[in-house]
Amino acid sequence: MENVGKENLMYDLTQINRLCGADTALIREILNLFIEEVPKDVREMRLSFYEEEMEGVRKMAHKLKQNMYTFGIVSLQELISEMATKQIFEMDSKQIDGYITLVEKILLGIIADFQKLLAR
Repeated sequence: MENVGKENLMYDLTQINRLCGADTALIREILNLFIEEVPKDVREMRLSFYEEEMEGVRKMAHKLKQNMYTFGIVSLQELISEMATKQIFEMDSKQIDGYITLVEKILLGIIADFQKLLAR
């Protein structure tokens, strides 16, 4: 899985490749963990939003933030970072809902790509 992810603009696995070297089993394990855990985190963020628990939204954004950097998901780095701060309390609900929808859409696309990579 050398240099996996370089051809995709949605993510860049350079950091993962650097950390794992040639250990394809470890790369697969990390990708599987992303596939398993990230949807749960996004669902929890959405649930917190529906329950009007903005602190829960902020916490889940903070939890997701590291993944945005580790997996080179540049398109979401700024948005997730903004949601992970106290700025979340200053946003209106329509803006937060739009952000969460965008996060869901992009991350589901990346998960589909990771699943294809793992099927190779």
